[in-house]
Amino acid sequence: MTLYRYGLRQARLAWLVWTLVVVLIVVMVVSTAAAVVQTPAVYTAVMRGMPASLLALFGGAALLRHPLDSYLVSKLLLYLPLIGGLLGAFQAASLARELETGQADFLLALPVRRAAVFGARLATTLSAVAGLWVVTGLTLLLATRSNHLPLALGPVALLAYAGFVVDAVLVSAALAAAVLAGSYRGGLRLALAIVVAPAIVDWALKIALVPPGWLLVAPYGYYDPARILVSHPFAWAATLVLIPATVVIGYLGQRVFERKEV
Repeated sequence: MTLYRYGLRQARLAWLVWTLVVVLIVVMVVSTAAAVVQTPAVYTAVMRGMPASLLALFGGAALLRHPLDSYLVSKLLLYLPLIGGLLGAFQAASLARELETGQADFLLALPVRRAAVFGARLATTLSAVAGLWVVTGLTLLLATRSNHLPLALGPVALLAYAGFVVDAVLVSAALAAAVLAGSYRGGLRLALAIVVAPAIVDWALKIALVPPGWLLVAPYGYYDPARILVSHPFAWAATLVLIPATVVIGYLGQRVFERKEV
């Protein structure tokens, strides 16, 4: 628990900066969404004029009947998991920096198991990402309520949960890769690649009009904000696949860290 609190203190400043930026983005997007609700026909006409591939990226034809949801997906919700993953990637790379600069030597010299050190850092990073999602969800809910926009608590909670589960597996892989790299620059490059590359794959598959089932080959494919807003399904697939994958990847990363020479 001491290691966990120590990690939280280290991540506090970065988390505050990232969260403040995301909160500002959410407030700006929601404030402009009020105009969409007042003139839904205009926005729907704009969406109908999009190419089918671009429309599919933003949720498909089903969102043509829901202008507010379509606007929130295209301007904000589609990109939130990537933002959370980037926060986790930079936090993961910080462990590689501590190993490279020798900052971790004192900690590893203490009578503490390396598995505990790695587990605490993983828990700290996941907590930072979870906190970002919680604050983002609350801000989205409060901002829509203050602008008298019809967005309920249930869909927002499901969005935050699905996004966090996706980020959890990516952050676990990023932390394992950062430890394996051994250097801060190498670890950061690997962590960013692990977070960004699947997003590009997911968007490319959607633009290519690939059937929905094939989207699940990329972690971001388990996060479907358009479907969550329209039909409110629970993220069963993400829960059953990504949570066990997070546990397995975290264990493998822990084994790499235990065997690494520091």
